[in-house]
Amino acid sequence: MCALRLSTTAAAALSLAAAVARAQAPMEAPMAAAARAPAKALTFCAGADNLPMSQEGAPAGVEVELARALAARLGMESRFVWLDAHADSFEQAVLAGRCDAALGAVVEPGGMPGARPLAGVALTAPFYGVAYQLVRRADAAPVRRLAELGETRVAVEGESIVTYTLRQRGRPVHVLRTADAVIAALADGRARYGYLWGPVAAWLLRDRRDVVVDTAFVAADRWNFAMAMRERDYELRQALNDAGQQLTSDGTLDRILAAYRIPCCAARQASGGVR
Repeated sequence: MCALRLSTTAAAALSLAAAVARAQAPMEAPMAAAARAPAKALTFCAGADNLPMSQEGAPAGVEVELARALAARLGMESRFVWLDAHADSFEQAVLAGRCDAALGAVVEPGGMPGARPLAGVALTAPFYGVAYQLVRRADAAPVRRLAELGETRVAVEGESIVTYTLRQRGRPVHVLRTADAVIAALADGRARYGYLWGPVAAWLLRDRRDVVVDTAFVAADRWNFAMAMRERDYELRQALNDAGQQLTSDGTLDRILAAYRIPCCAARQASGGVR
């Protein structure tokens, strides 16, 4: 029985190594593919300067820590290809074979225009969900929903999606250029409430007491996060999905998010992912 268990484990490991080798290789002639040694590392595309999600340096960011944990769970090393989070196409990088998976892929359950992956790209199951959060002056009253603010204007970042969606809902907004500008406006009293992307808000306010994330707020504008991969890499995608479920079950994911003080919630079942 012991020998049987060992051989089964070895077979599973060899199967995964072969799947990763196929994922990392372009379309090759059969003999060339057979000659490749099994890969011992997973390569991820990540933003080089996109804290708190990712960074080339320390602290590494939530997505980098997650990628390292996933690779370790599969018994592999992790490597990173650093991209400009605001200029480079992560999905194109995946299709070009620069990496096995691209971090930070948004999964939109409602089918947000432009949110579908490129042809040849598939998403993993979502790992976690994050949302826009209400931030406020420490001396402002906590609120659970934006409707409780009545006609009070909410400070927002000019390029964010909620600048437009809040206006569509009839919410008065005070548009400022950056998240830092929103926080500065709250600090000096030009505004009492702001509405910012949760990870950014938590990171920028981590050492402040005059402006805080409103923990009473019930988030409404939220998205799930997955990884983008080549559609043909089904076995590797399945392995990452399974590893992600394990990291959720044993609390590893929660610990990573808590280290960056990111308010998080479980990924919506409706968001799904391509398994």
